[in-house]
Amino acid sequence: IAMLIAAGPAGANIPKKNAASLGDRLTRVRAEVVDLERSLIGTLARTNEAKDSLRKIQALIRLQKEEATLGRTRIRELEDTVKELESRRGVIRERVGIERDAIRKALRDLYAGDAAMPESPDAIEREKFEQPRRQLVRRMVQQGVREIDALRADLEDADRLESRIIAERGELEATVHEMAER
Repeated sequence: IAMLIAAGPAGANIPKKNAASLGDRLTRVRAEVVDLERSLIGTLARTNEAKDSLRKIQALIRLQKEEATLGRTRIRELEDTVKELESRRGVIRERVGIERDAIRKALRDLYAGDAAMPESPDAIEREKFEQPRRQLVRRMVQQGVREIDALRADLEDADRLESRIIAERGELEATVHEMAER
C-alpha cells in the first residue's frame, strides 16, 4: 500500500482507455437521467392536464344535465302560464260581452228618453225627474267604455305575452332536443 501511495497516480495502473470509457458512460447515464426526468415531468404535466380536462368534462356533463332539467321545468312553467292566460282571456272576453250588453241597454234607454220629449207640463216634470237618472246612465256608459278599453288592453297584453312565451318555449325545446342528441 505504501508503494502505491508513494508511486502516486502513475503507479495506480489504471488504464486511460478504461477511465475514458467510464467517463463517457457516466456522461451518457447522466444524460439519460436528465432525459428521463424531463420526460417524467412532461408526463406529470400531461397527467395533470388530463385530470383537469376530466374534471372539466364532468362539470360540463353536470351542467348540461342541470340545463336540461331547468329547460324542462321552464317549459312546464310556460305551459302553465299559457293555460292561465287562455282562461284569463276567456274571462275577459266574457266580461267584455257583459259590458257591451250593459252599454247597449243604457244607450237604448238614453235614446228612448231623448226621443220622447212631449211638451206637456207633466212631461216636463217627468223629464226633471228622469234627467239625473239619464246622467247616471251616461256616466255608467262612459265607465263601461273605459272598462272595455282596459279589458282590450289586457287582451292585447295577454296576446303579446303568449307570443313571447311560445317563442321562448320553442327555443327551450330546441335546446333540450340539442342536448338530448349530445
